[in-house]
Amino acid sequence: MITFYRQNPDSRLANFIQGYWQMECYDQAQHLDLIPDGFPEIFIQINPRAELTLKKEKQVFSFSNFGMIGQMTQGARVKLSKGAKLLFIKLYPWTPHLLFKTPFFQFTNQICKFEFSYLENEFGQLAIHFSSLDSLEDDFPLLDAIFLKKLANQSLQHPFLPLAVKAIYSSDGTLDIDSLNRSIGSSRRYIEKIFKNNIGLSPKQYARLIRVKKASLLLQQSSHKGIISNIAFDLNYYDLSHFFKDFKAIVGLSPSDYLQQQTGFLLEGKNSYLRQWEYS
Repeated sequence: MITFYRQNPDSRLANFIQGYWQMECYDQAQHLDLIPDGFPEIFIQINPRAELTLKKEKQVFSFSNFGMIGQMTQGARVKLSKGAKLLFIKLYPWTPHLLFKTPFFQFTNQICKFEFSYLENEFGQLAIHFSSLDSLEDDFPLLDAIFLKKLANQSLQHPFLPLAVKAIYSSDGTLDIDSLNRSIGSSRRYIEKIFKNNIGLSPKQYARLIRVKKASLLLQQSSHKGIISNIAFDLNYYDLSHFFKDFKAIVGLSPSDYLQQQTGFLLEGKNSYLRQWEYS
């Protein structure tokens, strides 16, 4: 059984951090299949022996004590040994660029250790501190303090980014990108450059991820009863073949195979887990 616990950040960080998520595997080794969701994440490994495998490339990353997962464009599997415990800091897509001041496309499909980062000292000490705890609930203010120091007075160079990302997200990835460019009043090439430098992907790539992620969530909702054609229609796909192509390219499975895989999956707090992709 894998358990999840979510803690909201300090309200002053609400525009930068979506939430703190603790994940624990407490009885036997487990795995969790992930679909890209558009959120980069900082992680702290509290108890060791967890690894992430990119399904398409079969590339395996071992988690260090702490680091960051960049934008992912393909499905991945997290393997957890018994007793493994990790803390994930789910960031809004524009936040890493503010923290690291480097083009974020360099982090796409990467797990990056923080040894090179100016965040090393703070997170290194925090990782050591958390490794001695049975529960993190009383120590989230330590995380708030670090991020308030780094982000409280930060402002985006391109303030349209949160609006654009949230527009894509609220449309479930179906937003017409040309309409987005016109609403911002800039050229497509300029918007793509800003997205790639700050978010790691072009607007079209980002929208595609969100669309497929939403499809994966709808497949698990009882109201849709796993009817794939209805989900494709709800997400404005022209036909099923287009939907199947997008889904398999990112998830690594067909929608029907993915749905079958999710049947009977044991996850304590599953409803809370599925709600983690809300921007509210």
